[in-house]
Amino acid sequence: MNNSQQRKDIFAVLSMAALCLILYFNSLWNVFIFDDLHGIMDNLYIKDAHYIPRFFQGFYTSIPEIPKGMFRPLLLLTFSFNYFFSGLHPLGYHIINILIHFLNGALLYLILKSLNRKTDYRLLLSACLLFIAHPINSEAVSYISCRSDLLVTFFILSAFYAFIKNRFSLSVTLYAFALLTKETALVYSLLPAAHLIFRNPAPEERLKRNRLIFYFGILLLLAAAYWGYRNHILNLGIKDSFLHPEAAKIRGFLANACLQIVVALFYLRLFAWPHPLNIHHAFPDNYQFIHPIVLSSLLIVGLTFIIIFAVRKKYPLIGLGLSWYFICLLPKF
Repeated sequence: MNNSQQRKDIFAVLSMAALCLILYFNSLWNVFIFDDLHGIMDNLYIKDAHYIPRFFQGFYTSIPEIPKGMFRPLLLLTFSFNYFFSGLHPLGYHIINILIHFLNGALLYLILKSLNRKTDYRLLLSACLLFIAHPINSEAVSYISCRSDLLVTFFILSAFYAFIKNRFSLSVTLYAFALLTKETALVYSLLPAAHLIFRNPAPEERLKRNRLIFYFGILLLLAAAYWGYRNHILNLGIKDSFLHPEAAKIRGFLANACLQIVVALFYLRLFAWPHPLNIHHAFPDNYQFIHPIVLSSLLIVGLTFIIIFAVRKKYPLIGLGLSWYFICLLPKF
């Protein structure tokens, strides 16, 4: 790496760190709210190291009124870390959230730079600063319990970066950490698969095919082992394991799929125009397949998939980005 490029990289990292701190400085004194109350404030499990083994046994909170349904031991370990150093003062918890958000921006910079070294530096830095500053991320950063989203993003991006650097063993380890942080990490194997589809590997890279098959096989085995263990310790049946307990009471699979098609486009609209931002967006729970909004949303999603493959060769990063967007929304379906 030449000195000029090194200076650019240092400037990019410092710019993201400064912007992250400036934008979220006023969140440092936010109080515990919503799930923070049972997950942190009143949760005896994070306040005593003797309870740490319970994190890996399906226990999330010591409040008996909160039903079991989440298996996130690494997330709870970070809360225990915060409690050890700062007790129940929210400041330390917010600092960790902001730090993880910054690290995700730095990882995005490294990944984009690795995927296309010809990308203009100003465009690359602008994209990463947009990620840091975009209001759509504000809930994940400011709401302490949303650390699960920040942390699973960190491990997934780290696993993918290790993958494109051919550090397959490290990538699998980071994927395991992602699974122990939040259930949505299950979709990770589709992300490097999309990367392989949207790039044209050099002839020498095709020789790695056996290693790639082994890599993806390990990912799938790890996902299956995690899913089976999680459902076993949480005593979930087949139906419960695929439907959130509350969602199952409200709507079936088809109704939920119709709703999520609409929500997927709503998220895209929020990305382009982030207003209104709310911690809870209300949507009807009784969308039918023939509803005009569902049909029009399905049409737009279908056209988006056509665009993804139409730009595959000329603009592979655009196709990859759009495919990643829909892959990461799969758990909602």
